[in-house]
Amino acid sequence: MLAEHGIRAHFVENTFGLFIDFLMGDALITVAKRLGKRVYTLNLPFDPELFFWIKRDLDKYLDKLDDNHCRKNLAICTPFLQTIVMNETSSQLYKLFDEMYRTLGIEKVKAVLKMYFTNPLAYNYRGWPDLFVAREQGAYFIEVKTTDKLHLNQLVTIPDLVNCADLAVKIIQLSRSR
Repeated sequence: MLAEHGIRAHFVENTFGLFIDFLMGDALITVAKRLGKRVYTLNLPFDPELFFWIKRDLDKYLDKLDDNHCRKNLAICTPFLQTIVMNETSSQLYKLFDEMYRTLGIEKVKAVLKMYFTNPLAYNYRGWPDLFVAREQGAYFIEVKTTDKLHLNQLVTIPDLVNCADLAVKIIQLSRSR
């Protein structure tokens, strides 16, 4: 039904952090080579030294973002993606990440990455909304709640997505119908 209207929704709560790691894969490998370090995971904060050097030169890496960034990072990131236990293959993740990248647009991607690098432990795989909604006019997120309330990481991440990255986040509270 949504697809008929040019809208695609993806469950990303557990993959948005990986999307960020994927986007920064080339920077991670470049810095690791420069420092003579081995990379064990795409998870950026895993190695604080590598993270520090990437953060220091973040603007330089953000300036390299272009329309083909996801395609270029696929070869770099595939060996790491294959080690993650997920239902999706590396190819499926690439298609999702490329759609997210293109729908967000380079400027919003840059804003999300800058936001992430201000406090990676707050954003690292936690607090991201449940759904990423892609449509021709842009993207937005949806957080779905049933009986619980927003948890602490969501209380940090969601306002920052709105205020720092200028992304809309809708919070939907589901209730039982009687």
